[in-house]
Amino acid sequence: MEDIIIAQKILEQNYSNINNNIYHDSSFMYMTTNENIKSYQKYLNNKNKILSVISSGDQILNTILGGNFNIDGFDISRFPKYILELKIAGIKSLTREEFINFFFEVDKDSEYYDDIYYYKMRKFLEGKYKKFWDGLIDFYDWNDIIKSNLFSSQTVSINSIIDNNLYLQNDNYEKLQKIIDRANINYYTGDINDIVLEHNTEYDLINLSSIIYYSNNYKKLLENLKLANNGIALTYLYNVCRQIKENYTNCDFEQFDNTKNGVMIYKKSKN
Repeated sequence: MEDIIIAQKILEQNYSNINNNIYHDSSFMYMTTNENIKSYQKYLNNKNKILSVISSGDQILNTILGGNFNIDGFDISRFPKYILELKIAGIKSLTREEFINFFFEVDKDSEYYDDIYYYKMRKFLEGKYKKFWDGLIDFYDWNDIIKSNLFSSQTVSINSIIDNNLYLQNDNYEKLQKIIDRANINYYTGDINDIVLEHNTEYDLINLSSIIYYSNNYKKLLENLKLANNGIALTYLYNVCRQIKENYTNCDFEQFDNTKNGVMIYKKSKN
């Protein structure tokens, strides 16, 4: 399986997935989001058909928490779908505390518990996802895996991780455990510009995360999106600045309280 081989070579430092392009077909996974998803959760609720970036998987997990079960996930890299499937297996098999310990407490010496947690999760992994993680965890310690170039080196505090994600707060984790089996997720790997042109599905919500910062022609991408009636496309902004507002006059903007962060909301123009 090519994905396992490439991942193992990255861990052995026999393959470089770091180049001039930040995002490509073997770029790293994220363990968690740095987006304040909680502040735009209202846009993720009660949609019929959704297209969402995969990234760390947190966008999609919060989307499922919002009562959405028909989801297409996309990413330019081959790897993010594996971390999302592992998180889904974790939600099905681990307590909230165990989930947080395994995925986010990366600096503690927890090899013994990590092995126990993984074999709980393994029962809920299937097919290529089980083979992928077996092909790594059977040969490498979890801490070595997540500190390799297979994962982004960004650091986010535990408090921020929990604050950003509603699915990790209070009783929401248990709520997600009860409904996550209802989710039907299809995965697409490739450039989002190509994906939207190749598929005819119309979406009630398209979550583009922060792709605006890495796109050569973001306006063209927005124009090519296939949105259902009253459908919206969300763009996450780390700075809702005047320049972006002036460049995207056909969009609405929401800035989060006491921060520069916010979202840009695009709706397909009616002919």
